Amino acid sequence: IDGLTFVNARLLPPGQLGPQCPVGVPSSPPACFDYGYATITTSGGPNLYSPEWTYNFGVEYEIDLGGASLIPRVHYGYVGPRFNYLAYAATDRLAGRGLVSAQAMLEIGDWEIELWANNLTNKVYVSGRSGDNEFVGVPREYGLRLGFAF
Repeated sequence: IDGLTFVNARLLPPGQLGPQCPVGVPSSPPACFDYGYATITTSGGPNLYSPEWTYNFGVEYEIDLGGASLIPRVHYGYVGPRFNYLAYAATDRLAGRGLVSAQAMLEIGDWEIELWANNLTNKVYVSGRSGDNEFVGVPREYGLRLGFAF
């Protein structure tokens, strides 16, 4: 993203501030407010929430059980560090994360039974941010799926 000039809302006090005061008019919220001190110019940076690197890999193996198949799978996915705000400050950078998931599927004829688990290590990570609010990623979750092909 090219450099730009904008009001960094993180530098503003909370509350109703009003429109920008005309030049020479003192700040008097909510009638008007002087946003000059909170206006910053950046030199630009990468697209927000767009890491330079992401990668995934998985391993699975099919085990023939004679009339049935067991298919275990392990997967690792990595999302690199990325910025989440146009100021591109160090505090606007979300850390990278790597998550492990696994599943085991049993196929018997037209039936499938699958046990699955995501974020096996129960890693706590920030997936997003808005203002002072952080959004924590999904903790360990697991389940059972049952399927039938017809």
